Amino acid sequence: MSAHIRRWTAAAVLTALLALAATAGDAHALQLVQIGDFASPTYVTAPPGDPSRVFVVERGGTIRVVRDGVLQPTPFLDLGAGATTQDGERGLLSLAFSTDYATSGRFWIFYTAADGSLRVEEGLRDPANADRSLPNRVATLTLPHRLQANHNGGQMQVGPDGALYIGIGDGGGENDPYSNGQNMTVRDDTGASGQHTLLGKILRIAPNPAGGYTIPPGNPFPAPAAEVWDMGLRNPYRFTFDRATGTMVIGDVGQDKVEEVDVAPPGVGGLNFGWSYQEGNVPGPHPAPAGFAATQPTLTFPHSSGFCSIIGGAVSRDPAVPELAGRYVFGDYCLGKVWSASLESGQATAGDAGLPAVPSLSSFGEDACGRVYVTSLVGPVYRIADGGECVLSQQVGARSGDTRPPSLRVRVNHLQRVLRTGILQLRVRCDEQCTVRTGGAVEVRRTAHGSAATSALSFASVRRTLAGGALVRLRVPVSARTRRAMRRAFARGDRRVTARLSLRATDAAGNVARRTVLIRVRR
Repeated sequence: MSAHIRRWTAAAVLTALLALAATAGDAHALQLVQIGDFASPTYVTAPPGDPSRVFVVERGGTIRVVRDGVLQPTPFLDLGAGATTQDGERGLLSLAFSTDYATSGRFWIFYTAADGSLRVEEGLRDPANADRSLPNRVATLTLPHRLQANHNGGQMQVGPDGALYIGIGDGGGENDPYSNGQNMTVRDDTGASGQHTLLGKILRIAPNPAGGYTIPPGNPFPAPAAEVWDMGLRNPYRFTFDRATGTMVIGDVGQDKVEEVDVAPPGVGGLNFGWSYQEGNVPGPHPAPAGFAATQPTLTFPHSSGFCSIIGGAVSRDPAVPELAGRYVFGDYCLGKVWSASLESGQATAGDAGLPAVPSLSSFGEDACGRVYVTSLVGPVYRIADGGECVLSQQVGARSGDTRPPSLRVRVNHLQRVLRTGILQLRVRCDEQCTVRTGGAVEVRRTAHGSAATSALSFASVRRTLAGGALVRLRVPVSARTRRAMRRAFARGDRRVTARLSLRATDAAGNVARRTVLIRVRR
């Protein structure tokens, strides 16, 4: 969230709510289905492997449980009066469950304490009541944040590797006055010696059940910032891991020019996203030193387009919403629109997801089935839906006894005009969520006088993640060089040109299915 947040008028709120009500009448269209009304909700999540419950984080310090569609009367957790402050962008901001929550009952909360400090605490589920937590918690991480009420960060995620990742803002104030985004020394928000080396970063830690944490193997930076995974961020209020691939996607809130989406490949840390030397894709308030090179944003949105405070979201892996399969779903606080984006390398594009605006859009979240939720500080929490029931999804890194490969089906026109279109086209479907990769070669066979000779020409590969049951069109590019070779083959006389396309589908448990199809190339 940003310090420059415009308030929604009552008329705007009413208009948006009427639009939601109208959309809900169409049972077959992509829609927002309200699951309840809450007190300033800031996040939604669910324990891994639990298809019946959704946990809604409320800014004032409570966490509510929706079980089988019914809001439970007693909160799962209540910080109590005075434990957190709600001025600026403060409050109870996030909740994360351990991968073994079903047996250990461990979870973590992220909130701003009454003195403004950022606190991560570990709690335990009540053994006698799965909808309640035990009252006592232990401190995992505390960071001072005294002078400004904004840029707290606020997201926690248990990554595919089981470590706890935490997004921390730069400390607040305009122009990152203490250079925390690029600061790896012991300098705090007063300019004196302190503990603020961790501001403006994504942290990666291994919490200890008795309190505190250790540094997991593989962190890229040395002490005194060994907790840091990535740096150069202004306010990574919301980030996510794609549960199918492990890719990290960060929505970093801009200052007064640009909002941005940053992407980090699976397992890759040590990235510097540039703040405050740059803001999105434009120069930032501090001059960059000679030779500085940042990891560039994947998507940027200028404030001139209406964006003011990006709300990072989730990569949709809900089999019941094939329209958004593999797309990053996110929004903006001021616009209230829900957007979706393809994040394919070098081809990232974004557009309106075709859903009603959400007033005071505050967050996105996922349940154990991969269904995506949208929250509004006005009170409602919605699920993005297109019919269908919960299909339990398995995140990257989870363990299961699944040894069955996905059922991979392919539909293809076996005679295609590749020379004209420059692409090979086919449709593929898996019976469960899977990632499909293509490969192969083009065969040129001489058939005159009964002889046969074959040469192979490679062509581009494609990688797509499919929701279970979704029929998806794949378009495999054929390079201009390969098309020229095909034309030469046809010009030499009686030649047959065939694309031998191999497909490899991998499910969340690592099981693999393979298919090969032949496509005859027409002159």
